[in-house]
Order: sequence, then structure tokens, then C-alpha cells
Amino acid sequence: LDYFQKIRQSGETLLMLLNDLLDLAKLESGKITFEFRPADLGLLIDSMADECNSLASEQNLTVRGEHPEANEKIVLDADKIKQVLRNLLNNAIKFSPEGGTIDISIFKKADSVVVSVRDQGAGVPENELGSVFDKFVQSSKNKTSAGGTGLGLPICREIIAAHKGRIWAENNPDIGTNFLFEIPLSLEANEREDVLVGSAR
Repeated sequence: LDYFQKIRQSGETLLMLLNDLLDLAKLESGKITFEFRPADLGLLIDSMADECNSLASEQNLTVRGEHPEANEKIVLDADKIKQVLRNLLNNAIKFSPEGGTIDISIFKKADSVVVSVRDQGAGVPENELGSVFDKFVQSSKNKTSAGGTGLGLPICREIIAAHKGRIWAENNPDIGTNFLFEIPLSLEANEREDVLVGSAR
């Protein structure tokens, strides 16, 4: 039984890698269409917290969405931002100790909005913070044998670049890592376009 389980897991990992490679290739070549529409970012975050709590509960983790109750709608591609949040949350779950908490927060600025995904893991070595969004890079602090594909964060980077934003990681002063992305409030609604992301870096 263990033998067949390992084969199945290997197959699932390979499929995940192929899907991520395809997504990243399309993003880098500008062959993915982005649809920018007004969306309630708070509701979007709540839905992603609910989605990931089932996976987090297996490790006795809690995912919490924290945001102002009255969120105005922000122009973005909701499906793509969900993909970013899903990747960041799965990453946080992978690195968090059992019984920990993962917080998703929104910070409004004058002309942009910042979303933060904060975990309580061991943190990322300072010399690796600048490279975590590169292809196939995995932190030496990875506590699991699964490891992932090493493409989730590069995909996040390309999606946020298409939103004319930025994404980065920083260690918290006390414990854990904070992954943040910022997108401008100046994106126009009703845009539907193929965005050549690679040239936006």
C-alpha cells in the first residue's frame, strides 16, 4: 500500500509541477488574459481563509482574515488574486508549526492597498529573502519532505506585476515571515487585455 501511495504522490507532484510550469510560461509570455473588475477584497480574503482552513486544520492551524468591515471595491482580477493568496497561504501552512495562526490583513494607503499573509514559522534566512520569488527556489527552512514545486512564488510575482504592483517578503521581529503584495488603486475597470508581464519588471 505504501508503495502505491508513493507512486500516487509522485504522480500528483509531477502534475502540479507541469501545471505550474504551464501557468508561469503563459504569464511570462503574456498569453494569459487578465480581467480587471471591481471586487470586494475583504470578501475575497474571507473566502480564501475559509478555503484554506480545511487544509490548515490538519495541522491544527488557524487561518484568519483581518480587514475593515466596510471595504470599498477595488479593481483587480479576482481569480488571479485568489491564486496569489492560495499560493501564499499554502506556503504559510507548509512552514507553520502545529497549533499556529496565519493572519491575512489589508492595509489601505492613499493610492494603493497592501495585503499581508503572516505566519508563525521559523522565518526565512536573511540571505534568502531576495531570492524566494525566483524559479525553483525553496527555503532551507522547509520543514516538509513534500517541498512543493518552487514555482508558486514566481507565479505570484508575475500576477502582481500584471496588476502594476509589487510583492516581497520580510521576517517578523518576533517570529515568522510576512509575505506582502501591494497593488495600486488606479487600475481601470472593465479592462480585458493580454498583459506582457515579463517586460514589467
